[in-house]
Amino acid sequence: SSSSSSSSSSSSSSSEAEAAAAETFPVEFRGRTVQVRRGELLRTALLRRGLTPHNGGARRINCRGIGSCGTCAVRLEGSVAPAERTSIEGARLNFPPHAAPRSDALRLACQVP
Repeated sequence: SSSSSSSSSSSSSSSEAEAAAAETFPVEFRGRTVQVRRGELLRTALLRRGLTPHNGGARRINCRGIGSCGTCAVRLEGSVAPAERTSIEGARLNFPPHAAPRSDALRLACQVP
């Protein structure tokens, strides 16, 4: 009688990717600190935790995260990756009400992972 066995091994890169995705860090927003997963868009993370980067009527009427309305503009402090604005952010934050120099420290929460 013979038996065969198969072994499956998960690659270390897959495990490393899962560990990185599971990594969280604290974000303080409007007096509340929430844990955000690495790679999660800031806008999405805030909304999932009962917060919103939008104010006033923009809470209901906004672009839903495509970066065209600018209503989720936030001032970020500390280390943010990527440090550079996306091309969408650069375009949207270059005209009113977010025109430079007022917008120099702003990012769009829908574009910041």
